Amino acid sequence: MTFPYIRDIPESGHNPSNDQPNMKINNNSIEDLIAVDHLGFNDSFNSDPNSGGYHTIIHQIRQSSNPALIPQINQLFCKNYTPDTTGGTADVQLFSTNGSGGTVQLTGTSQQSDGWAWVGGILLQWGSVTASIHNTSGTVTFKDRVAGAIPFPNNCFMVQTTPFTTAAPSSDNSASIAVKPGASLTRLKFDWIARTASLTYTGFFWFAVGN
Repeated sequence: MTFPYIRDIPESGHNPSNDQPNMKINNNSIEDLIAVDHLGFNDSFNSDPNSGGYHTIIHQIRQSSNPALIPQINQLFCKNYTPDTTGGTADVQLFSTNGSGGTVQLTGTSQQSDGWAWVGGILLQWGSVTASIHNTSGTVTFKDRVAGAIPFPNNCFMVQTTPFTTAAPSSDNSASIAVKPGASLTRLKFDWIARTASLTYTGFFWFAVGN
């Protein structure tokens, strides 16, 4: 959508009647422009006279790169972006750049059993391991967007696990699943080790938090 506008109207020294057609174009364009994503002139929401000028829908032009730093100013923008993946199709998500130049992704989700969600700059991921885990160990790799979860761009802060079993709970069905000690929790993966008192454990759910 475009809005015609003629600058320097009215022009000094012009007869107002000569500039009147252009002034009408400019005036109408102002009204049309304000009405985009806003309640325009003589508009209200639910008959509320104080709602004029409020936003309705917010449309943003997709950016090809992050905006330049403006000290002490936060900038909100959208970009076609998929962080740290080896495949998949990027989609349009919302980002924020603060006055110090730090940029965080604010939106994006995959609501699958092996999924992820961006929430206010924090990346949440979840999934499961389905196999006999009786006194075993293994690795969960944060995968690309096509396969499910995605690698954390910067850090993985923590991983929580919940084992599941085919048997009814009892004192004999205790289980412990921990991230292996050492440098085994990274933005790309975590190594786990299980100690179980029963062969009935058939896997565990995992939940990870990072940025």
